[in-house]
Amino acid sequence: CCHLLGISDYEILKDVPNIDTCDSQSWLQYAITGQIMFNKIDENGNFVNYIVYFPKYEKFEEKAVYYNDWINENKTDSEIFRKEMKEELQLTRDDFFGKNKELSLKLANIYYQLKMIDYLNGKRPVTNPAPPTL
Repeated sequence: CCHLLGISDYEILKDVPNIDTCDSQSWLQYAITGQIMFNKIDENGNFVNYIVYFPKYEKFEEKAVYYNDWINENKTDSEIFRKEMKEELQLTRDDFFGKNKELSLKLANIYYQLKMIDYLNGKRPVTNPAPPTL
């Protein structure tokens, strides 16, 4: 078993065997600055993660996207996100822009951090929900 302090970077964690938990303040700090650490499994079974920004005012790193751009440019991932948030946390788009947006961002980041740990440990397969039919 292993408990890591101060680390939540997948590129580091993927090489550590038997991670039980990891806690860093990244989920909190990302939420404070309006960011979600989105992750999913791609069509090849690879873990993919990147930052989604809410709202559009921060300068962002290379592996990031603004939410309002993301929903138009990457409909598959943004629909996965909306479906996961609705089914797992009962959160909607409005929750990420309303008066409790920071709490919603924190909950989403905790969800994605736990999802990453589960994936790393192979405790259960991480799957993406099917996008809603229109």
